[in-house]
Amino acid sequence: MTKYDFTIKQGVLFTKSVYWKDSDNTPYNLTTFTAKMQLRKDYDSEVIIELSTDNGRITLDPLIGKVLLELSDIETAALLPEDFPCVYDLELINSGAVVTKRLLEGKIKLSREATK
Repeated sequence: MTKYDFTIKQGVLFTKSVYWKDSDNTPYNLTTFTAKMQLRKDYDSEVIIELSTDNGRITLDPLIGKVLLELSDIETAALLPEDFPCVYDLELINSGAVVTKRLLEGKIKLSREATK
């Protein structure tokens, strides 16, 4: 698991690619995996927004170990400044073995939109 903090720009398409590789830089095969990521103000609060392979906000490229996170410009425009900074973690779930791997965790800031 890696700690990684980043910023989402409000009102702009957000994309971030993450690659899961072993110590030899060989990509993990994600064929049997799904992914889920939740943003929360703090660990015990309500979910601000969820990204997952189920809702289409996460896409996997299994053979190269790629996890693509994506929120549309409309979705980022709807994010509320009072919910940020927030915490998140990104989990990969291997449905074949019922194993969960926390790939990333950290904090997210919101860069507010002035032009609307």
